[in-house]
Formats: sequence, structure tokens, C-alpha cells
Amino acid sequence: MLAGLSGCDEESKAGKSVPDTTLSKSAKDDPHWVHQSSPQAKVAVVFVHGLFGTTTGTWTNENGASFLDLIKTAPNVGSKIDVFAFGFTSNMIAGGSLDVFQGAAKLEEWLNYKQVWEYDTVVFVGHSMGGLIVMQELINHPDRVGQVPLMVLYATPQEGSQASALGKIFLRNPALAQMVPDEASQFLIGLDNGWAHMPKHPQVVCAYETKSTYGIPIVKQFSATRFCDGARVAIGGADHMSIVKPDRQEHDSVVKLVNALTLVLGTDRNPRVEMPDFKVEGDKLVYTIRDPDSPAMAKLINHSALPVRYTRGIASSEKLMISPTDTPRIIQPGQVEELKFDLLRRGEWKDEYSFTLGTAIMPTRTVIVRVLDPKAQQARAQKAAEGVMSDISAYLNAPENQESFKNLSSDEQQQKIVEVAGESLETRLPSSSPEVRWVLTADTLSSMGWPTLAARALRNAERESPAIVNTQSVQVLASAVSLQSGDKNIFKNHRTPDVEVPLEFKSQARFTAPDNDAAVWSELSGSLQAVPALRHYGLTLEGDILKEQGRSAEAAAVYGRATGIRQTPELDAKIRAVKDLQP
Repeated sequence: MLAGLSGCDEESKAGKSVPDTTLSKSAKDDPHWVHQSSPQAKVAVVFVHGLFGTTTGTWTNENGASFLDLIKTAPNVGSKIDVFAFGFTSNMIAGGSLDVFQGAAKLEEWLNYKQVWEYDTVVFVGHSMGGLIVMQELINHPDRVGQVPLMVLYATPQEGSQASALGKIFLRNPALAQMVPDEASQFLIGLDNGWAHMPKHPQVVCAYETKSTYGIPIVKQFSATRFCDGARVAIGGADHMSIVKPDRQEHDSVVKLVNALTLVLGTDRNPRVEMPDFKVEGDKLVYTIRDPDSPAMAKLINHSALPVRYTRGIASSEKLMISPTDTPRIIQPGQVEELKFDLLRRGEWKDEYSFTLGTAIMPTRTVIVRVLDPKAQQARAQKAAEGVMSDISAYLNAPENQESFKNLSSDEQQQKIVEVAGESLETRLPSSSPEVRWVLTADTLSSMGWPTLAARALRNAERESPAIVNTQSVQVLASAVSLQSGDKNIFKNHRTPDVEVPLEFKSQARFTAPDNDAAVWSELSGSLQAVPALRHYGLTLEGDILKEQGRSAEAAAVYGRATGIRQTPELDAKIRAVKDLQP
């Protein structure tokens, strides 16, 4: 068997019986961008030639028409893609040729060198052995598949080819040597096993030749379509070389690629990604947070049969948390991704926040998140924080909890209080995910003046989703908690970020008790002080109550007792503040 006498020599003309065996690829035919817009498109289409081919000649008809140009001018396609042509040394007789493995290694080098992997979506177009190189590239780098939803293969010998007899003549080319009779079976078995064991695959669209080349059927239908999805398409009147040398826009090979690309790009009337919860205002998308009792959520719907990759930029403020927190992300065919929005409660809320959002076919756009009546919604967040304190008090004073709580270790008791706070906050401000719930809990505990408990909540968030540690909101909050507590190691498995903390996160936490509920906070303070592991927090709360009542000298004394248990920068700041209030 021969996987690709890909006969693909672009210099071969119909009148020649044997390609020019002395051709070597010149420097001018190095891999290069054929078409690259500025700003760049979201989709890069990468053409990979076959055996004995060259970077651009393989795709060029003798009338001068080029597949690389025809696809760029195709309706509803051209403006959405950039075109990259990859080439590798593949001589008929002369030395220096690369085999499939070497070709795949070189492909990865050039994709990195020319920053092709910086594109949201990459589509490969492979001719003959070029298709095998692309398959080997993805076997070598399965992590790339998320960016490669589609491959289009023309006459790629997925079961070997019919040219093994000719292959024996040209054994100086390693790509032939590894794929004639016995070695062919081993190579293709390895390729088959590698492809089968990949965790996921791009959609593979195939086309096959219908004419013999120099009297030999190079790649028959079954061999050219083994790994392919959907209908197999014959390119009428095409042999192994002319199948990728279209002479006009309406050539079957161009039509095949245009139709395949609509799986990735969609059409103007049938976009692949629908965003029904966003309102379009000029060149911006707008989402409005209206109902404080419902999670703020906007849907991204993938209507196509292929995965969609989208990227999201950093929010304009550390207050805005967007879930899912990791990006870029893939939306599977027919699936819905829900973008959810939460706000940290520190400082004053604004009317608007923003971030950027882009998909493979949509230019990166600014998304505005509007907050309807931010003062009212922030007041509700404050009320939820007060409810957390009330629920902690209720838990500690419930007879059914006291015995089991007493049997917990000191560490477990503190963790239990954090869990009660998280559950309480979730009932009042439903969040988008467990990790976000813990971040909001940490924000609330920090604002209460309990930074060591806030640090525990952040570690819970890290456990739920390690990626959340890298988000802007969590990095700022963790830095603020570190400043409050004096703890340099907020997370278990991540370094505490060294980022600038806004003034509103640095400022001393201010306790405000409702006038008609002061007894509740006093009761909570007493309940906390009755538990040795929680006494520090109870004393801090008592000092806050005394300070709010204008009893600064007494507050200073109580803060001092709390400092005797654990000294923190937060407590030091409170002591200085109440001493400044004394006559």
C-alpha cells in the first residue's frame, strides 16, 4: 500500500507522463500567509499540500486560477477568513524530503511561528498526504482540537493508495518508503489507533477523485473517505492532481469547501451562534440586570453541527464576575452556554460595566452590562449580608446543632461557620456556580471584618474551580483579604496574587447594624465568644457594635482583647480609628 503517491506535483502538466523528478521547493515558496486581514479574521484556513507538491503550486490551475484565492473571494466566506499556505520539502528523487511525522512536526513549528494558533478557529484543508500530516498534527497535539472544529480532505489516502507499484521506484522519498507494502500497514495502523484514541475529533469532510492519473487510480473512494463525516462527494472529471486545481469559482472543489466552511461560519441569515438575551445598540451588545431576585444570565446558543469557540475579555471592573470563569471555551453542537453575572458588594455600584466577547464568525464586540437601579440592588446585597449574620446566630443557638458543633475540631468549627454563611447567602442572592458562591461569601465575610474566614471561603472557591483563582475579581479580593488578615498564603495551591487593590477594597470594613435589630448582633457576638475557636470573631463584632454606638474607648479595649487572640492588620486599623475618635 502507498499512502500518497500524492502525485501532487503542481508542475506536472497534462501532457507529461512523468513529473519532473529534479524539482526542489524554492525559498519563495516557504509557508506564508496568502491572505491576512487587519484586524485579522476569526478563522484561519490552512492549506497543506501532498507528496511532491509545493506550497502554492499544488493549488494553482494552469490558467492561473488559485484555490487559495478563489476561496477568499467566495460569497459569505472571504471576509470571514484568513488564508495560510503550508509547505514542506517533498522531492520525487532528490534527497531532503520529509515523511508524515516530520511534516507534522514542521507544520506545528510554522503554525506557532506565524501565530496561526492565535486565531479563535483553525480549519485545515489537506490534499492527499497533506491530509495525513494534518491528522498526525492533531494526534500529536490533541489539545488543539478545541480550536479545530473542521478538516476538509481532498483525495487523502486514509487506507493507503493504489500506487504502491510506482512507489517502489521512488524509495528515496521517505514518505513513500514508509508507506509501501509492509511499512504501509504499520504506518496506517498507527495513524488509525492514534486517531481512534483521541478524546474528541473535528468534523472531517471529504471529497474524492473520479479519474485515473497517468492510467493509475491513485486514491479510490473508500480510501479517501474512511474517517469522514456526512456525505462523501465525488469531484467530477478530477484526477488526483486536478482535484485541488479549480479553474473557476463554481468548480466542484470550491463549492465543497465553501459549503463545509458554512458549518463553521454560518450565513448572514443563519448565524451559528444566537444571543437572544443581548440587545444590539450600534456596535455593542447590551445586557440589563433587572430583577435582583433572579440570577443575571445571558444565553449563547450554538445552532450548528460543529463546536463553536468563543473568547471573553477582562471586565472593566473587578466588581463584575462573569461565569463560566475560564476562557476561551467551546460550545458543543446544539448546546447552550449561559453567561452569568455577579457583582461584589464592596464600594459603590455603577450603572454600567463592560467586557469583550468574540466568536469564530463575530468580530470582537463590547458587551455592556447595565445595572437597573444600582443603589437599590446594592442595598439588597447589604440586606443579604445582614441575613448571613442572623443565620449564623440562629445556627449557633439552635439546640439541635450545639452538640454536633461542639464535637468538631477548632478548624472544622471555623469551616462550618463559612459553610453556614455560604448557604445563607445563596438563599438570598442566588449565584451562578458553587465557586462564585464562595467568592461572594468571601466578599461578604471580608466586609464584615472577618478576613481569616474570608480566606477559607476563597480556598473553597479554589477547590471547586482552580481556574477561578486567575480571574480579576478573585485576584483583587484575595489581595485585599491578604492585606486585612496579614496572611500571605490565601490559597492552598496558588500563590496569593500581587495586584493593586482599589481603595474601596483596602478601606476598613464598616459594620452597620439596623437600629431595630441591634440585639441580634449582640446575641451573635455572645454566641461566637462562647466558642473558643470563634472568640476572635465575636470580640471583633462586639468592638464594631460599640464603635457604632459611639463608645470608642470600650471598642478599643474589646479590639485589644481580640488582638490578643490573633493580631491582624484589619484589627490594628480599627484600633487606630477608634483611638482617633477619643477626646
